[in-house]
Amino acid sequence: MSNSFLQIAQVSALLEISDTTARRLVKKGVLPAIRVGRQIRIDQRRLQEWLDRGGGDPGKQRLRAIEE
Repeated sequence: MSNSFLQIAQVSALLEISDTTARRLVKKGVLPAIRVGRQIRIDQRRLQEWLDRGGGDPGKQRLRAIEE
């Protein structure tokens, strides 16, 4: 297993958002993450894929597509 995992603080620094916002995004299922015990970890590859797709809330992306 060669996956690299990031902590919430690292992700929030990369995205320039607060830790609280990053945790909220994980809780809502917007930001792909796993739990290791009580800690949250984000797979760096999946985060990059999420960003490549435009990030954000999938529901809002669907709304944007319908409006266009």
